Amino acid sequence: MGKMITAQEAAERLGLKPKTVYAMIAEGDIPGYKIGRAVRLDEDELEAWKAARKIAPSPAPIRRAPGRPAGSPGQKHRDPRWRDAPADQIYTGLACLSRNRKKTEASA
Repeated sequence: MGKMITAQEAAERLGLKPKTVYAMIAEGDIPGYKIGRAVRLDEDELEAWKAARKIAPSPAPIRRAPGRPAGSPGQKHRDPRWRDAPADQIYTGLACLSRNRKKTEASA
């Protein structure tokens, strides 16, 4: 058993208000002890409780090839021809839209 701390000290460590800590102790979320009229928390138990609630980082986002639009190819604002084009011929700017692609092909 580690050092006993007050609910106010626990609130400071958790970044909560003391009233919230008291409510969490009453609900049984945080392990607490009532000693006479005082409420105390075991420092080691509080740290273990905190560690058990740590959120794991999300996986890395999926990187897409440049110029290939995200979303379904059936959307009206997407150029469906991107699937057939080699990766080095895909333009990432406005020319990937079909109306602009015709202009760039004609000027080349």
